[in-house]
Amino acid sequence: MPIADPEARRAYHREWARKRRAALLDGAVCLRCGATERLEMHHFVASEKGSHRITSWRPERARAEMAKCVILCDPCHNAYHAAERRKPCGTVARYDRGCRCEPCRVAKAEKYRAKLAELDALALAARR
Repeated sequence: MPIADPEARRAYHREWARKRRAALLDGAVCLRCGATERLEMHHFVASEKGSHRITSWRPERARAEMAKCVILCDPCHNAYHAAERRKPCGTVARYDRGCRCEPCRVAKAEKYRAKLAELDALALAARR
């Protein structure tokens, strides 16, 4: 018989998924730091990713998906993606985040000059 209470049903499903996830990651350790808690799977090739919600899959299928991944703990996984998001110097994004090195200032100035040129062209077109 299904669980009628929505909150009890959610609690049951959370616990069921936690147990399945624990079984899949049993004995796994973080590739970077060796941690055994708060483990996550990271796909290095995004195009090969089937899904990140594999706890409901058959164990064989879930293991095949895990073979495409490396295991990282939550802090290491977050650090990996934070490093990916950092923009190199010489970009407007870095300037906007506070970098004032010469390449970043030049990039910002070039963008500003391009924007002014675009506005001048629009103003000239509007006068015609």
